Amino acid sequence: MAKACGLRIGPRRFELFVLDGSPKKPKIVASLAGEIPPDELDPVGAASHALKSAIKAHRISTDNVGVVLDAHSAAFRHLSLPVSDTSKIESVIKFEVEAQLPQFNIDEIIVDSYIQNSATDASNLIVTAVPKEDVSAALETCVEAGFEALEAEVETTALVNAAWAAGLCALDSAQVLVHVGEESTAVAVVDGGIVREMRVIQAGALSYTPHGTPPPPLEEGAEEAEAPVERDYDEASSGPQPIERAGEIVQRLRRELARTVSAARTVQELGIVHVSGFQLHGMVGEDILGVPVEAMEGFTIDSFEGDVHTEYSSAAVAYGAAIRQMGGGLINASLRREDLRFSGTLERIELPLAVLCLLMTTFLGVWFMFLEKERATIDRDLIFMLDSSVNYMMGRPEKGMEGNLKYQVEKLESYVQTKTGPIPGTDPVEYRMDPARNRYEQLQYIRAQLNTERMRLQKELGHDSELTQPQSALKGLTLVLDLLARDENDKFGRVSFRTLKADYRTSTRGEDTVIVTLALSFFAENSYEATSNYEAFSGALKTQDWFVKIDSKRSDPFDGVEKGVHLPSLVITVDVSKAEEAVL
Repeated sequence: MAKACGLRIGPRRFELFVLDGSPKKPKIVASLAGEIPPDELDPVGAASHALKSAIKAHRISTDNVGVVLDAHSAAFRHLSLPVSDTSKIESVIKFEVEAQLPQFNIDEIIVDSYIQNSATDASNLIVTAVPKEDVSAALETCVEAGFEALEAEVETTALVNAAWAAGLCALDSAQVLVHVGEESTAVAVVDGGIVREMRVIQAGALSYTPHGTPPPPLEEGAEEAEAPVERDYDEASSGPQPIERAGEIVQRLRRELARTVSAARTVQELGIVHVSGFQLHGMVGEDILGVPVEAMEGFTIDSFEGDVHTEYSSAAVAYGAAIRQMGGGLINASLRREDLRFSGTLERIELPLAVLCLLMTTFLGVWFMFLEKERATIDRDLIFMLDSSVNYMMGRPEKGMEGNLKYQVEKLESYVQTKTGPIPGTDPVEYRMDPARNRYEQLQYIRAQLNTERMRLQKELGHDSELTQPQSALKGLTLVLDLLARDENDKFGRVSFRTLKADYRTSTRGEDTVIVTLALSFFAENSYEATSNYEAFSGALKTQDWFVKIDSKRSDPFDGVEKGVHLPSLVITVDVSKAEEAVL
């Protein structure tokens, strides 16, 4: 597996771990820590310069980097949602948590979530909210240092992943994980492999010292005797006041951790407090409400840049970020969302895209070779067809061969006679009668000229297909009588005609029809059967393509020697143009 790099960028220092192998058996390839010089005008530039110099000096691999943000500006909230699908949770989480974050503008933060447990229709989450400007500053620091951070997270999630990788988060125990930073402290409560609580304490090991000043040595038992640091602010000013002594840091952290321990609602009994980051006197080796406090071992930075703040002996946060980049860890945190989420994606797919483009180029090249051979074959056939067509029409006067075009077509003759000689590189004679047309279009043009001349001659001879003849009244009458004659199943019975008449009619809309008027009688055993015969004839008429309509003003039954029904005026409208010629 490729190497993974975890990088923590704090307000005053950075730590970096490079791991190789797998999440279950990671191997530390390199470790590095350094101080960030103070620069109020350009803090990003100062951090990137220090980071770039350290990476270059130690030749650190930065191909797969996960960056960790200081938790001082992060906010953590518990949230319950009536959905369990991850995609639905991500689509509604910002709107649901907005009411719980009044200190933030919801459009200016990035929200991440950790699912504690979920059922079919509900989920319990821990939501992390971080200002976008903090995430952008960390990513910009990495870019200016010469590499791209593929993912970002806060100290709490990276701390949990480091403890999980070290085997400290057993399923039958509960523990409090603490990372003491320069100006803030990240805390997480893990119970049976599930994160129950995450919070940040706004106090760190260097909160009482200005940036760039090394802290005075703190000896055991010296908390009460330590002199207060001289203040440089107005006593009456509002807002949080700086902490005067290092001993107050320890007291405040112990007080806040005691609140965390007492408020923890865990299934397993809290067994230990693991502390990483700065190892402060009065914490490690002591206990908080009966819970022992021990240092989180196994994440020691071997290489330091400078000699200040060397009491920072456990860089578990950077280690946890590297584990997460290798695909391990308990929490799959992701702050590269929204407009920052897909940054760096192109770098990860550059090689597959390059291979795909190379394969497509090869395929298109081979396809072009086949198409070129096919085009050459078609060109030879078209040259032969064009040459044969011209020879058939015009002949070869120079060889005494007469053409078959008997009538003079001046436009066609002038077009064909503009032929040139053979073109170099071609086999037979190629006719270049029209440089604007290819060979196929030249053949089409010759055909069009012949058809135009044929139509002109037909008009002169009176065979103009554009002129339509009126419909034949005789054909219309024949259609009706032929239907009566083709009574194969004797459906119409015996029919007697009194009068027959057919007239051609045209309407104002230009529709031509033939009106057939009949006076006829249908003979049968009785008038009812004769009426049925007439209705059968009427139904057969309506199934014909040429039928338009039928109209009978009245029918008179007769009963004597012969029985039946008489129709004195049966009017049938026929469209002869729709009749099949075969029937006629």
